[in-house]
Amino acid sequence: MLCNRFPVFKIGCSGKEIGYEPRGNAGESNADLQRRLALKSGGLAVGQKKLGIENTDLIRAMDSFGGGLDAHGEGCGVVISGLAAIGLLSGRAEAGTQADMTMWKSRRIFMKRFRGEITDDKILCRDLVDGDWTDFNQAKGHRGSDKYEYCWVLTGKTARLIGEILEKAQGE
Repeated sequence: MLCNRFPVFKIGCSGKEIGYEPRGNAGESNADLQRRLALKSGGLAVGQKKLGIENTDLIRAMDSFGGGLDAHGEGCGVVISGLAAIGLLSGRAEAGTQADMTMWKSRRIFMKRFRGEITDDKILCRDLVDGDWTDFNQAKGHRGSDKYEYCWVLTGKTARLIGEILEKAQGE
């Protein structure tokens, strides 16, 4: 759903709506930028809002993960952004430090619920949209298709899941 031209996700148990405004490429319309980035960074955008962090560079960094790691059909971008959000909460801030067990627990819950509740045990982009991103014609035909809309459904459901997991982890 769009609100004031920015993507909005219902997040967490509260269902609070959020939006974000990253910078785009030269000549790219804001609406195109928002839709493109939201598919890859929905989980991370929600994570930042839940944690009170505002860094559009993190959202922009997710852009190359589209189409399953640079259009290779590998890990779905919303899975990667969801795991990144969990890392923002409880990941290591310095090399060589002890891992926070909250991160391990939260990411395990996220992956189990994503596979079980959202995608029927799939995490690879090519399996989720039944497409070959290395085939230019398939990739070009994805925008505006039912598969593209399915990506939006995944993004929304994943954003809500990440919100719930972060809320619970912060309360522990």
